[in-house]
Amino acid sequence: MMTLLNLDPTRTTMLRRRLNSALVARFNMFKKDLRKLLIEDDAFGLSNRPTVIFNWSDKARRKSLETRRRNALIKHSKFKQRDGERHDIHANGKNIGFAFIKPSKGEVFLDDLRVIPKEQGKGFGNLLMKRVVSKYGHKRITLKASPHYDKRLDQKALIKFYSKFGFSVKDSEGRMERKPTPTHNSSIVLNDNWRYLPEERRLQELKKWLRFKTGQLFLKHENDDSARSWLGSYINQVYQRGLKRAWDDWKRPTQSLMMSKEQAGIFERGRMSEFMRQSFGGPTPVERVQVLATRAFNDLEGVTDSMSKQITRTLIDGMANGLNPREVGVELNKLVDGHKRRGSAIARTEMIRGFNEGALDGLDNLGATSVGIMVEWSVSGLGMTKKGNPSPCEKCAPLANLVLKIEEARGLLPRHPNCMCSFIPANVGEKTSSQIRDAKRIRAAIKRSARGDTRWLGARKKISARRPKVEQ
Repeated sequence: MMTLLNLDPTRTTMLRRRLNSALVARFNMFKKDLRKLLIEDDAFGLSNRPTVIFNWSDKARRKSLETRRRNALIKHSKFKQRDGERHDIHANGKNIGFAFIKPSKGEVFLDDLRVIPKEQGKGFGNLLMKRVVSKYGHKRITLKASPHYDKRLDQKALIKFYSKFGFSVKDSEGRMERKPTPTHNSSIVLNDNWRYLPEERRLQELKKWLRFKTGQLFLKHENDDSARSWLGSYINQVYQRGLKRAWDDWKRPTQSLMMSKEQAGIFERGRMSEFMRQSFGGPTPVERVQVLATRAFNDLEGVTDSMSKQITRTLIDGMANGLNPREVGVELNKLVDGHKRRGSAIARTEMIRGFNEGALDGLDNLGATSVGIMVEWSVSGLGMTKKGNPSPCEKCAPLANLVLKIEEARGLLPRHPNCMCSFIPANVGEKTSSQIRDAKRIRAAIKRSARGDTRWLGARKKISARRPKVEQ
């Protein structure tokens, strides 16, 4: 008969689902940011946009160039000689817009931003605003949303436009403000400039962007311990779950018969709390969780590094073959989804590893001398046994009912990616007719499971000829 224990011997289904949901959410955020970089910002110039050139001019340069620029744009406004900085945007050799900035200590005022009427609606206003934010984003930026130069625009439309760039309304007259942002993100804000760089520089900027994004979403931050990172917190929880499982499996068969069921429950809960406090309070469990978290972190880092390299290669091929951004985006979506599945498998596998290491440490602290292996039931997909139980996979089936010393069991589970096996205590009064205790039979079972798989630690495991005795 199929039971919940058959389906999940580790009893960590909900915890593994929460970890998988968190990891999938991070991959989806990465895909969204990658799509914005590639399609919306067109950082690599894959779409057929006109050549756009920005030209910052300070007060002195603006005065010398004022006459040549006046006919191109100033006739559309009552622009007078003012102190400040002017940012012009050129498309295909023509001046099509500008932004005028009045800087002061700690803040700047966006006095004017406009695009000539026939070029409006083509995204040039967005490019200008991104340029302003990338240059002055570390300061407070203020402006007044006023359509004084173009009667076709209303204040509500202007407020909506500026809100996209982080501006918020301060009063009913349309005054808006954008709070300063850290300067280290300024290189990430403006990706449009990449398309005007040499190909080698574009690839360098892409690698910087990928390192920043993968570190921000998947990996630990600087000066952050792996055990305290988002992935380490799940490893910590599942390790403690393994300790509790060891207590439950070891103490349940030996529960005192001199107490009532209610009294025994209260007594055991108090003892379990003390056991958990002592087991997890010492330096050894903390170091073990640190090692497990670091292992999981390194495996996930390998996934993100591989993903970054393949993204770079795909973009190079797209630029060489003249593909448009959406065609390249489809290939990148498939690539990221493939690494998402790989990352999820690694995370689930490391959770099982953390659980079983916690169970072994708990059994060791309780004085157990040997453990048995509970077979992987839920992930085999090979049909049903004659008794109606899920059938274990071919790698885990030979390991069923092995009885090992705790030091021999270290590192054996998980047997393979997505393995669901777990350890249970032996020599606690259980039936021993189906157990494999002889050293020769144990070595033969491990050999059948390994079948030349030298990556599994069990293939190199030494089994002692002296076996624990069965306690009557």
